[in-house]
Amino acid sequence: MFAKLKKSEIFSIPNLLSMFRIVLIPFIIWLYVTKESYYWAFALVVLSGLTDFLDGKIARHFNMITEFGKILDPLADKLTQAALIICLISRYVWMWALIGLFVVKEIVSTALGYLSVKASKKVSGAMWYGKVNTALLYAVMILLIVFPAIPLSAANALIGLCAVSLLITFVFYIRFFVSLVASGESSIKGSWRNIVKIICGCLWFLAILFCLVYRDRITVDFILGWIPRNSWVAALVIIGLFAGKSFSIFIYTGILYAVSGAVFSLPIALTVNFIGTTVMLMLPYFMGKAAGSDGMEALAAKYPKIKLLQGFPSEGRFFLCFIARIVGILPVDVVSFYFGSVRTGVWTYLLGSLLGILPSL
Repeated sequence: MFAKLKKSEIFSIPNLLSMFRIVLIPFIIWLYVTKESYYWAFALVVLSGLTDFLDGKIARHFNMITEFGKILDPLADKLTQAALIICLISRYVWMWALIGLFVVKEIVSTALGYLSVKASKKVSGAMWYGKVNTALLYAVMILLIVFPAIPLSAANALIGLCAVSLLITFVFYIRFFVSLVASGESSIKGSWRNIVKIICGCLWFLAILFCLVYRDRITVDFILGWIPRNSWVAALVIIGLFAGKSFSIFIYTGILYAVSGAVFSLPIALTVNFIGTTVMLMLPYFMGKAAGSDGMEALAAKYPKIKLLQGFPSEGRFFLCFIARIVGILPVDVVSFYFGSVRTGVWTYLLGSLLGILPSL
């Protein structure tokens, strides 16, 4: 689809403005989180909003609307929104719920949007309810940034309003995309592997963005401050953290093991850690399985030590899984992705990996 685009269409003024908004994101995070310069961060958010307004006006007035721009513009919006929510997580507990809802909405919308492109052979522009939701989210984020002393009850009410808006928008988008996909169902067979890649890519980006911002604060004490008092809910939260660990090498697994030990008695802590470790091992494994040989080649280019694993015969995979975990020559997530990409049997992989990780657990 994009192969037919000319360079002048890709680097048109509206698209350059969208690219500029993406470039602004790390500076907004740096000013807000590292420098705590709330007003300068606010100024950049306003600048980003102005460029968002201008690129649409210019594209429509000068007939510069392109298929590439229909993807780049909302992408810049979503990345900016995610960055603002992640910045505010450290101050407002309920931002965790908002970012969770935001991530689920965007992942499902991305997957359905991909199917709709396959079905209709064109990119659908942003709908009115999506624009209203974006405007509301920006307005609330700006209020919370500019007025850091706002009462907690008022802040939680605004966050709740954003959550309701996200849910309503989510439902509308699902209805819209499903109708498009249904109209061209015969043309989207075999697309699910690509959808998995899109979903995994989105999760990976968000996890890495969060860990880069808060990597110095991810300690046992920090996590314990967020763990609910109810034992069942606490167990689910810790297992969820193990799942999040699957998408990033920035979190040390030992921290999660220690959190379980601080919250539960020994037998329960071991059980929670065992379940969490299983989840942590399986998610990147299935990502690798979906990526296939292409994923393995990309991984080998980034981690040359992968060649040590590639030299073993396929019939010795159980032993190799065990040794790779014991020796720890590569990050846990990378090893899991590798064994998935080379189509190692699921039980061979899981049992060998669990036995190798058991001592540290």
